[in-house]
Amino acid sequence: MSATLSPELAKQIAQFMVSRGMLSDNDLYEAIEHSQVNSVPLIDHLVEEGKCTEDKIAKELGDAYALEVAELKGDTAVDLDALENLPKRFMIQNRVLPFALEEGQLYVAISEPDSLQHMPNVTLITGLSVRTLLPPSARLTHCLPRSTRPTGNRRWRLPPRLIARGSEAVDLV
Repeated sequence: MSATLSPELAKQIAQFMVSRGMLSDNDLYEAIEHSQVNSVPLIDHLVEEGKCTEDKIAKELGDAYALEVAELKGDTAVDLDALENLPKRFMIQNRVLPFALEEGQLYVAISEPDSLQHMPNVTLITGLSVRTLLPPSARLTHCLPRSTRPTGNRRWRLPPRLIARGSEAVDLV
């Protein structure tokens, strides 16, 4: 999960977990120390140690920021029409993923609450109404393209059957 989060943001999320009673101060201190000594992402370590789950973190963050939690599981299709609304570089840099487009409303998954600051830009870029959802971070990271470099065509290197146009799956792998 946190391999793509900055260490500062991971620490803020872990401190949030302490404030919500998900972790003890001692758990946080030990996890930070372990993370630094072993060069392991903090949130990954907490999840691996069974101190929390990504789903629980997403739920608590969603509750705190009044955000709906998105499922974005492996069998969830990302609508290609939604995806084409934002530049690839913007999605990667801001860790946002437009995944559905319904009746003029763009559904956008964000990686952490800090990404809410980018939603006015999404509205300006797309001209659409935006509904923001928060999936567990690893699921969003799995869906985001890995690089802003062109792949030689318009294809993205995303999991198979994750992209669809309407009800028809589009193989972009």
